[in-house]
Amino acid sequence: MFLVSEKWGQKLTMVACSSLLVACQSHSHPNAKPARLVNSSQEIQQQLMQIVSTELSSDEIKISSDALTDSSWLIIEKKAIKTISNPALMGRDYQKPTSFQLLKEEQKCYLFLSSISKYWEIKGAKCKLE
Repeated sequence: MFLVSEKWGQKLTMVACSSLLVACQSHSHPNAKPARLVNSSQEIQQQLMQIVSTELSSDEIKISSDALTDSSWLIIEKKAIKTISNPALMGRDYQKPTSFQLLKEEQKCYLFLSSISKYWEIKGAKCKLE
């Protein structure tokens, strides 16, 4: 018999849901075109944060409420690590940021990560072509 704390139970549920989401999203969408969100909402933001957090293995993802409404691109840069013994360097991190793109095919909106050719459908999202 296993006892799982509520915190671990939530994490296990998130991992299980994420695994199902990833398994379903490996299909190609050759007719998908760049698009922008028309109806950004808290639910859509949650989906975006879930996808990005899972792919970048980070719980510290913050996405603005107007993300993907002016452009089809969502660019995520790594946050500089700061400690007392190792303060952040001046300037910026020169690692390549992670680039997601919003695409539309028929009436569905997808978030696409080209570096691994993976698509996620954004449920309930409405988008228009750029």
